[in-house]
Amino acid sequence: MDIARFTSGSTPTELVFLEDSYSTKFEATVLKSFREKHRAYICLDKTLFHPRMGGQPNDEGFIEYMNGSIHVTKAFINNGVVVHIGSILYGDIPREGVTVYGKIDWIKRYKIMRRHTAGHLLDYCISRILDRSIRTIDLWMGDPCYTVYDTRISLEDIARIEYEASKIIESDRNVYFTYIDHYELQQRYPDAPNLYRLPMGLNRYRIVVIDGCNSIPCTGTHVRRLSEIGCIKIDRIEYTTEGYSKLYYDVYP
Repeated sequence: MDIARFTSGSTPTELVFLEDSYSTKFEATVLKSFREKHRAYICLDKTLFHPRMGGQPNDEGFIEYMNGSIHVTKAFINNGVVVHIGSILYGDIPREGVTVYGKIDWIKRYKIMRRHTAGHLLDYCISRILDRSIRTIDLWMGDPCYTVYDTRISLEDIARIEYEASKIIESDRNVYFTYIDHYELQQRYPDAPNLYRLPMGLNRYRIVVIDGCNSIPCTGTHVRRLSEIGCIKIDRIEYTTEGYSKLYYDVYP
């Protein structure tokens, strides 16, 4: 399937998860659909399924409709249009204009939310312990979960970083988001660890804020309070030939 061709001319999908990471069910209208044997490709006017982007894995779940059901295992975004891909459990694919009902896998979503917010908190703690700005080179919130930083982080620093994170989690600070334009982004958050990787010139940028810590441009799903993270454990660290540090971590329990 040529995703770019399939989404060509489609209206951008309303990304409901940007406003509410906790909702698990939604109603939407089919804009485009295609069947390939037992596989379905669906574009909707709105969705709660976070596509694979920004280092975050796609949500999984189900799209149901009269006389049919699809198990969604992949979701991609192209030019603002989300394509839901999955196996047809029964029935035919829903046609354009049909109302469907989506439900995401909450267990997977919530684990990713905790990991993602934990990643932002680690960005802050690493910068604080090293006493300098850092940049994130790469990240992945799936299995295994990791972030690559543009600096060398010693094994001695790991315990200090974990301790700093645990203290801040105990303070149970709020996590929220806001929107700003490109000028504000450059002026207010010049040290954001992912600033150099962002597309420039957008009308607005979503900023995820950990109260009293950091503010990072991000389209991912996050928890509302730090206590939801639980405990952050840095499982291991690898050093690249470029001098970067790849931190593997997870949240427990």
